[in-house]
Amino acid sequence: MIHIIKNDLGITKDKIDKEITRVKALLINSDNEILLGYGDNCYQFIGGHLEANETLLECLNREIKEEVGIDLNVKNIEPFLFLEHYCNDHPEILENRNCKVYYYAIKTDLKPNLDMTSRTKQELATNFTYKYVKLDDFIETVKNNYNKYNDAKIIGEEIINAYKIYKENYESINN
Repeated sequence: MIHIIKNDLGITKDKIDKEITRVKALLINSDNEILLGYGDNCYQFIGGHLEANETLLECLNREIKEEVGIDLNVKNIEPFLFLEHYCNDHPEILENRNCKVYYYAIKTDLKPNLDMTSRTKQELATNFTYKYVKLDDFIETVKNNYNKYNDAKIIGEEIINAYKIYKENYESINN
């Protein structure tokens, strides 16, 4: 697993007010397509926040089921990337955060079942949908989107970088 720490503000661990842990899944099918969430004019990988007393794999399975209605129940998978981002998300209340994101790559031909999803109020409000994108078109699709919608740039760049790490280091292992 590759571990990347992003700390442009030089925040030290003793100055962290809150830690947030997320999991993200690159769901790739045998047609070389990746399943992405799309809402609020932004592409993102399937995933979400770790809940209290939940393991990373429990969170991964729950988030995939909640967001796309696929019950994978993965048990023996390791993340390919661990990204830590020290940031000041809320300057008006001076809250320093360490956002931890674990990225997993999963090969599956199971299709989304939107009748089995549990979308959040925010996902419903932003018309959150799902799209398959050809792997060969992934980077261009995400870049074109964030060039059109500048608010999507931070997440867009993050998922492109995660995908590049997967492609360069792990894609051949998982085929």
